[in-house]
Amino acid sequence: MIEVSAKDAEAFRGRGLAYLHLHEHNAAIADLTSAIAINPTDVRAYRYRALAYEGKNDLQHEDLDDATVRRLDPKGQIDARH
Repeated sequence: MIEVSAKDAEAFRGRGLAYLHLHEHNAAIADLTSAIAINPTDVRAYRYRALAYEGKNDLQHEDLDDATVRRLDPKGQIDARH
């Protein structure tokens, strides 16, 4: 069995953010989804994935991720700007 660590989640999030900057929204969503699967409380991964969905004009999924961000970080304390 292959063990997955929080560092793997950070790696997926980082690469997902890089794809987001390149406007490769599908690749960004795939990596950010992997990061979320490893660490389901990663606020930044949800925020970046929401931005990727926004880039695809998939507002339904963007809204779901934004709602998760608000639930996980209700005071907006985590800076998820890219």
